[in-house]
Amino acid sequence: MFDVGSHRLDVMVYLLNEVDKVAAFFETLHCGYEVEDSVVISMKLVNGMHGVANFNWNIKSGSDEFEIYGTEGKILARPLDKGHLELHRGKQVEAFELPPPKITHWGLVENFIRAVNQNKPLICSGEEGMKTNLIMEAAYRSARTGAVETVDKV
Repeated sequence: MFDVGSHRLDVMVYLLNEVDKVAAFFETLHCGYEVEDSVVISMKLVNGMHGVANFNWNIKSGSDEFEIYGTEGKILARPLDKGHLELHRGKQVEAFELPPPKITHWGLVENFIRAVNQNKPLICSGEEGMKTNLIMEAAYRSARTGAVETVDKV
């Protein structure tokens, strides 16, 4: 989960809100790794919303999808890493193409250089990154204990 899962949780927190509680299942089912290859996390956000994250490294035809459902419609990013986004409002669908940068992390590198050279704020502070780590820590606790776990605050 610390691989791609951490980044997807970070996007969820950025777009929706911080996570309050988690219930998680972690398994090593097929790949023979010493770490989990199948993860499911159910989450309750601090604003009362619910979220589900499903990370699998044991599916040969896997995909990188991000979906948000609301009372008025949904946003689908399928696949997330290719920049295709659909906004559904009732029967209306708008499609957006947001091509990813050629160098994935270049924006973060530029921001870091600006922060150091010009005393500008970072796009993602250490506190923001810590929120994701605390979600993962609570999820690991939940997977071990079988209980719903509260996410510690930064």
